[in-house]
Amino acid sequence: MMRVVAGGFPKRLAESLQAPADEEDPLQLLYSIVEVVDRTDSYTSGHSARVADLAAVIARLIDCSAGDIAVIKQAAFLHDIGKIGIPEKVLRKSGPLTREERHMIDLHPIFGASMLARVPEAAALVPLVLHHHEHWDGHGYPGKLAMTDIPVGARVIAIADAYDAMTSYRTYGPAMTSEQGLDELRRWSGKQFEPRLVDTMQEAFSYGLIERKKSVVFPESFGGVLT
Repeated sequence: MMRVVAGGFPKRLAESLQAPADEEDPLQLLYSIVEVVDRTDSYTSGHSARVADLAAVIARLIDCSAGDIAVIKQAAFLHDIGKIGIPEKVLRKSGPLTREERHMIDLHPIFGASMLARVPEAAALVPLVLHHHEHWDGHGYPGKLAMTDIPVGARVIAIADAYDAMTSYRTYGPAMTSEQGLDELRRWSGKQFEPRLVDTMQEAFSYGLIERKKSVVFPESFGGVLT
């Protein structure tokens, strides 16, 4: 039995158990939990699927093997599964987070990795989910890993996650256009993101592999890209 200490978890987990799990796919229950997380807020609807698709595109462009691409795409879809252990009122909050609430959010990679670690078939996904909020310069979380100490799949998921967050409407702000999102990635290249992957994102956009988003926003510059 999974144990996550956070309000609202049993009720939301029960929602994901309404449909029978696919016995052929031991990860199906985990996918169902992610769908519940995405439905918590209309702003995040479809976020996990979009991040998975974008992560797969990036992984292909940096010449990952077919097997690695599959692992990265699965981990990307499940990257926010740990948010099932965070109260909905925190996830939906539109104003600034308190220090305690920020700490709750920061725990979601650990919650998620802990959940995946209980499923033998998900073993390869655990480090990618655990480290998808590490920063290239070592100032991320939870392990403060830097540069190539961060698993490559986690680096890919980090940039895909950030781009989708910036170019989607969120509770803490309106969406950026694709161009604005890419500008922010370039601004944080070498700090939050691996420079090679920032270049790969621009390449994917130039090739038409990333959907152009036209929502208009006049951004106050972020203190780092929030996801």
